[in-house]
Parts: sequence; structure tokens; C-alpha cells
Amino acid sequence: MKKTLLVVLFALPAAADDLVVDVALRSDTGVVHCNLWKSADGFPREYQKAATRVEAPAIKGKQARCTFAGVAAGTYAISVFHDEDGDGVLKTNFVGAPKEPLGFSNDARGSFGPPKFDDAKFAHDGKARTLAIAAK
Repeated sequence: MKKTLLVVLFALPAAADDLVVDVALRSDTGVVHCNLWKSADGFPREYQKAATRVEAPAIKGKQARCTFAGVAAGTYAISVFHDEDGDGVLKTNFVGAPKEPLGFSNDARGSFGPPKFDDAKFAHDGKARTLAIAAK
């Protein structure tokens, strides 16, 4: 019953002002955290400073969906963290590079660190919108 319900939830259209993020993943394990940012302050490391943080309700077929409800028009950036082991902590290697997948709006990538807010930002007109992000 739960599997059927999740499939139906994924198929529902977005509300008039929802910002939906479809996330491509490398596995079906863990939890997907999506952060909506209004400014560069803390982006993307200090997730507590994000305007909104949501978790995808499910991962299926290496896909997840995060929905930010009622997002007003403005400039935003999105960061996605695929916490594959579900412990809430981003795993890094000995030099601090992430071992768990991350993704950003505009497919922004940093060199020798995370991308800048300006590389990930986009204009949102306040209407329903769906973005695709690959967590790599």
C-alpha cells in the first residue's frame, strides 16, 4: 500500500507556487536533503542558514523529489545532499572533499571547494516550477 501511495504522490502536479526539485542519484539508499537559499550567507556549508530545508519523502529508482511549498518570486539557489548512510553527516575524505553526493542548481560546480551562490542562483517568478539536479 505504501509503495502505491508514493507513486501517486510523485505523479501529483505541483501547486501554483511550488518549487519542485527532481534529484538524480547514484543509489536508492539514505536520505536526500534539499536546501533553498535566498542569499550567499552560509551557502552551501551552513545549511542552518538556508531559507528552507526539506527532505525527499522517498528514493525510488535512483530518483527523489523535494518540494518547497509556496515559494515567492525572488532569486534563489538550491543545494542537495544525498546522505547515503542516513546519519545526517556529510562524509569527506582526508583532504575534506565530499564522499557523498552533492548537487546544486544550474549544475554549479566549484573549483577546490563548493560553488559560489552566484553560480547556483536563479530567478524564480513565483509560479510552479520544476528543476532537475544531479547529485554527484
